[in-house]
This record gives sequence, C-alpha cells and structure tokens, in this order.
Amino acid sequence: MTMGTFGFMAPEQRDDAVRAGIPADIFSIGATLLSLLIGRPPADIPSGLEALSTTLPLSLSQLLMRSTLSQPDRRHASVSQLTRALRSSLTVLPEVPKGTPSLHIPIRAIKSLPPARPTLVLPEE
Repeated sequence: MTMGTFGFMAPEQRDDAVRAGIPADIFSIGATLLSLLIGRPPADIPSGLEALSTTLPLSLSQLLMRSTLSQPDRRHASVSQLTRALRSSLTVLPEVPKGTPSLHIPIRAIKSLPPARPTLVLPEE
C-alpha cells in the first residue's frame, strides 16, 4: 500500500509505506522545503547540486540534496540533525526584502524557532 503525495514521498515509501521510517520523513521534509523555497513542485525542480546552487546558497542546496537522496542511509539521521543543519544554513540567507511574496515568510518563522528538543518516542504496542 502506498500513502502520500508522489513527489514528496521517499523512494522506499513508494515501495512499502508500512516499513518507511524516519529517513522517509526526512525526505518529505526536504522535498517540502525545496518546493517552498524554489516555488515549484519537486517533480518540476531540476536535480543536481549545480541547478540548486544557482538559486539557493550552497550550504542550503547541500542540505536539501542530502535530505532528498534516494538512499535512506545517506540522509540526515534524525529530524534534530536536519534541524541543526537547517539552522546553520539559514544563517547565510540574506534578509527578505519588504514586499517579498509570502512564500518566503516560512524562512523567517524557522529562524525564530527555539532550539530543537528531543521528541518523545512511544513504545511499540
């Protein structure tokens, strides 16, 4: 069974949604951020660091590329690790000029988030 929006799903989630785990979530977060920052759905975004680095700062391009790698074991190991990398990457972004479309407002919201805390993991039943 497949669950999710195709362009935002990790490859392993397309194969077996039940067995998809944190790496699939990392992929989806990366695909969502990429889509928000570029302004196009993931399927319409050119692949490759060269294409991204012409639009986004290099550190952010590298973070998004790593988050959306097809190999789950090469992505960020946890949401906390991704959050730390994202915070570090956001320090290189220029201030958003007045009158910028609201698509860029999430960047300001992310910058103002408190430091990441460990999430509660419930035991399996």
